[in-house]
Amino acid sequence: MSSSSRLDASFNGAVRHLIIVLGDQLDHDATVIRELDPELDAILMMEVDAEASGSGASIRSHKQRTAFFLSAMRHFALEQMDAGIRVRYIKLDAPQNTHALGTELKRAVRVLSPKLIRMTHPGEWRVFDDHVLDCMISQC
Repeated sequence: MSSSSRLDASFNGAVRHLIIVLGDQLDHDATVIRELDPELDAILMMEVDAEASGSGASIRSHKQRTAFFLSAMRHFALEQMDAGIRVRYIKLDAPQNTHALGTELKRAVRVLSPKLIRMTHPGEWRVFDDHVLDCMISQC
């Protein structure tokens, strides 16, 4: 199976903790990564318009920088999968992508039914919008 198709192969089923990993948090040694249980927990990573250059972007970015950023996210996700961790990865060009962190989180919660949503504090609080915060507090 190719790397790209491995990222497309989402899984279903309940998880204990859903760990949100944003593009500026690609750290194998992060507490949320170190403490997860591969048997019970899963990682959610999302490529959304609001964080990429182009229409709908909240930040302008050079195309090469965006390509590098998305590549780093995809490599990190594949490394986690190789380590036996379940990863739900939403690619920018996925037909079902809603292109917003909050709605992607809600979609994942509906499918995975986590008991708890965890994440590292984002580098920029603007990504932690009301929709993401509401979803985390109310479990969507």
